[in-house]
Amino acid sequence: MFPASSKRQPFATAILLLIFALCWHIAPAAAMPQRLTWTFHNPTEHDYTNQPLRLGMTLPVPFRPSEWLVRQDGQEIPWQVEIMDGDADEVRQGVIWVLANCRRFSQATFTLERGASERHEATVRVIRDGGMDYILDNGTIAVRLPTPTETGRPGPIQGIRRDGGRWIMSSRWEQAPPIDRLDVELTEPGPVFARAVLRYRFLPGLLDDEGSEMTMRVTLFAGRNHAEIHEKLNMGRDHAWKLDLSEGWHPGTIVVRPFGQTEADSAEARMELRETPPEADVIEVAQMRLSPHWLRSPRTGWFYGHADRDTLAGVIAARAGLWKNPFDGIMPELFQEQFGKRWLRFPTRPGERFWLLMVRDDPGEPVRLGTVGPLPGVRPAPGMRPGAAPPPRLPPPGGGPRVPQGPRGVPEGIGTGAAGTGDPIRHMVVFEHLASLDKLARQYLTEYLGRREGRFGAEWTLGPEAADPRGEIEEITRSMVRRAQEQSIPRGSGEILSNMQVRLDPDYFPHYFNGWSPPTATEGTILTRMPVVQAMSLRDHPSFDQLRQLAVNALETDMAYSITMPGGAGQDPPGLMTDALQTLYQLREVSQTFLDFDIASTPRYQAAARFLMASSVPDGDGRRVLPLGDVDPTKGLHGQALIRLIRDMGDQERMQRLHTAEFPGFGVIFRHDTLGPRETLLAFKSGPNRAGYQGDQLAIHYVGHRQRMAVAHMTTPENRASQEHMHNRVAFSTRQMPFADIGGYERLIAFRRTGRVDAAIGRVESSRMHEVPRLPPAPTHHFGPYRHFDEPIVYQRTVVFIRTNDRRIPDYVVIRDEFQGPAVDATYCLHVDAANVSRRDNVLTFGDTMTLGVAYPEEFGFEEFNWTNPRGPRGPEATTGVRLTIPATDPDQTHGQFITVLYPDARGPRIASRDNSITLTFPGGRRDVISFPNSALDGEIADGAVLVRVNHGGQDEVILRGRDVNLNRSQGEIGLFQHQPGTDFGPIPDWLLQQRADFPPPTQRNLLNPHGN
Repeated sequence: MFPASSKRQPFATAILLLIFALCWHIAPAAAMPQRLTWTFHNPTEHDYTNQPLRLGMTLPVPFRPSEWLVRQDGQEIPWQVEIMDGDADEVRQGVIWVLANCRRFSQATFTLERGASERHEATVRVIRDGGMDYILDNGTIAVRLPTPTETGRPGPIQGIRRDGGRWIMSSRWEQAPPIDRLDVELTEPGPVFARAVLRYRFLPGLLDDEGSEMTMRVTLFAGRNHAEIHEKLNMGRDHAWKLDLSEGWHPGTIVVRPFGQTEADSAEARMELRETPPEADVIEVAQMRLSPHWLRSPRTGWFYGHADRDTLAGVIAARAGLWKNPFDGIMPELFQEQFGKRWLRFPTRPGERFWLLMVRDDPGEPVRLGTVGPLPGVRPAPGMRPGAAPPPRLPPPGGGPRVPQGPRGVPEGIGTGAAGTGDPIRHMVVFEHLASLDKLARQYLTEYLGRREGRFGAEWTLGPEAADPRGEIEEITRSMVRRAQEQSIPRGSGEILSNMQVRLDPDYFPHYFNGWSPPTATEGTILTRMPVVQAMSLRDHPSFDQLRQLAVNALETDMAYSITMPGGAGQDPPGLMTDALQTLYQLREVSQTFLDFDIASTPRYQAAARFLMASSVPDGDGRRVLPLGDVDPTKGLHGQALIRLIRDMGDQERMQRLHTAEFPGFGVIFRHDTLGPRETLLAFKSGPNRAGYQGDQLAIHYVGHRQRMAVAHMTTPENRASQEHMHNRVAFSTRQMPFADIGGYERLIAFRRTGRVDAAIGRVESSRMHEVPRLPPAPTHHFGPYRHFDEPIVYQRTVVFIRTNDRRIPDYVVIRDEFQGPAVDATYCLHVDAANVSRRDNVLTFGDTMTLGVAYPEEFGFEEFNWTNPRGPRGPEATTGVRLTIPATDPDQTHGQFITVLYPDARGPRIASRDNSITLTFPGGRRDVISFPNSALDGEIADGAVLVRVNHGGQDEVILRGRDVNLNRSQGEIGLFQHQPGTDFGPIPDWLLQQRADFPPPTQRNLLNPHGN
């Protein structure tokens, strides 16, 4: 037998284990805080009422919502938990939402306390409508969404209504794969919001082995007349869904809101909607794209809707920082379809977008405030007529009285620019999204030196008043830089602190964030300069280390997206790039002093300086920036002054060492005898950088014997020569469009440098063309009319640069231009700095400086095309131009070529041609033979096939073979090459999307998140 004590041991052990277990569960509860406090200060002059706000406190774990309540300033308020992990009974990770009231320049204290909470009614409900739809309803509006059980191809938005009224709108999928599965996840309804997450999964297609998907998050907050829509997209190029704005009602008016005061404001007019005749084709009703922030193009706006006597419904683009790859086709396209249907088409190429779906009563007010009807240049659709009297003209949207500037170059307050317009829709967009209470609390530092000093001095407008880098903003910034250089930067303030942060806010300014960009890279530099200098004045702020890092990040981000590596070519052409580098160089000393950062010592800056030197062209006894691109703003920076500037920037490389080289993003610069008496240079624009480059895809600029010959026009914005036929390239046209641009994005597909011959091949293609004027100035914004083709126009240019190494014979260039595609005319365009041109057979002589020999074709149309630009950067500029045209003969397709010789002398060699081979006979008997035995135009060629062979002086050399051609050749770290859509180059091709899929390190991502939440 066991002793008595031994018999009691198991029982005692069990008791101890039970006590230990109870303590284990009780201890965390005892240690759990009974009260958490968080204070927020409203730094603006605006009163926020019943606005959603996430409290900046970490929830205790586990968190049981039924055991807690929330107070604001001692008064219990409605609240709701957004659950990230756990469930409604026990939350392991989540955040608390409240409906907050915060008066201007005041603080609010929120407490989370243990206790029995009053039961707050779920004012935002989720309703199952007859088993077919889900309905989110907040009592003001309701949004209808599809259920997983619905058959067919349900679109993501099934309807919207206001306060129990009629259901309007519907949607459907267009050119999308079959739906494999639709999942809908619903939040618990509550007093603050309700949310539905729709996940579409599609079956794989012929070109998509893994299938595609789209996720749409629809959120409806209490009391609002709009729903928030956040889409994450991963589908094909042509896939889309369409929103029918006219379903369920008969709206009579189009209402559009462009940004700021644009040329569209001069065309304010009502536009009545009439049913389109059944026989009518699909037509556009407004050539406008929706954008969440101001872009320079007058064809962009932030609102599009329809209205009748008592309802206005439409779509608002908002929160640019929540968009991704916006220029890759995911901005809504506006058009009208047959039978009176008016659609918004939402492409679903990979990316994200955030927008608002709104319905409200009293449509007359927005109609009076906004530009309604067609924009300039848009013909009324069939069956549609202009309405009666236009609405009364009001101050420009976002304007009102001019925003007064404070003594430090900071706008004084936000009332006049955002809230003072009297526009309720604009007011809603600004204060519920751009400057929402929740965003201010989570993304901004709002106190300065522990004091709530002054007002939040940022200017939230939806127009260009504070976002356009030109004009007043640039002058203010220059003044700030001068004061910094004089060591007279004023002490910081709450206004400067807030303004600096807003100017780095991706929701507001078009910085390089998620695929946005400023109008040009240079203007991005100008925009960046102001917050950088503002950061210098905040050096006594307790968080200055963080603010300093924000400024440094902004400078590095600007360089990362503006300069292509390797090589240092800019997204902007060299003229604008010089201006941008000067802008940054002015910051060098002060940024070293106040930010401990030297922008001019960074690798990209130094590479950019080297590119400017390498691309500079002879100009008397010095150099001038390469004139390719839209404008030359260097204001006299030429000659030895340019060389000194480049060397001051940190580049000491000697010009004599330069040779033919590829500069990814730009193309190739061929050269010989740099700085010598026989200096020859040919710049071949064969890379995809497009910001500031207009109409010069595959164009050349040619200098022979230090003399400018074939000219890439340097033009001012007032007289811009951006038409493709105004550049040295082949242009395409039809009888209906005698002068047209095809656009497209060029790429270098082959390059090889040898001892005596260099060669490169560039390629561009496009499936449409649009009409342009015969002579400059070209329109600032090209948006049709278009002609679309079933197959693309493919244009390929091979440049062969031959160094003769013979003092009697200058270096020369042979160019092969090939093209194929639909039936279009092809015109070889050349613009030469010469007084006249004469023709003898197939040889054209320009003055006494240059010869153009045409080896192919034997016959062509000939026309002189001279032009004088009275506003050139160096005064009046005149060029002698020629147009050599091969007309389309086959009614279905075109295939042809030009082979030409550029020779820097009026006495060129004799030219004979046979079987894609040309023979040049020079004085003294020397013969060179340049042959093109094969073509890479169709993209299929054997590795060993010879593309270019040169026999010079009896020595035969193969220059390019099939193995040298690569249609996916790297174009460098091209970053964000795409500037805002002020000029239409057509859809971004897949090869370029794939190469720019990985952006440079996004140093500005999550730029404004000081609280780490």
